[in-house]
Amino acid sequence: MNEMDAQLKRIDSSVTRNYALTLDFYGNQTEYSRHQLLYAYIYTITQTHVHTIAQKKKSCKNKEQDT
Repeated sequence: MNEMDAQLKRIDSSVTRNYALTLDFYGNQTEYSRHQLLYAYIYTITQTHVHTIAQKKKSCKNKEQDT
């Protein structure tokens, strides 16, 4: 497993844990609000992955320019 995979796995577990805690806290809310939480979770994890991948590409590009 390379460094990026490990970083994404840590992000996944952190976001999943936070999502589970949030769902537990709001567990007695309506189905609609639970769906909102799910969409927020999906959005957050997608944006985090996009940002991490962009950072990785940027660092790779900088390494190529240095050589």
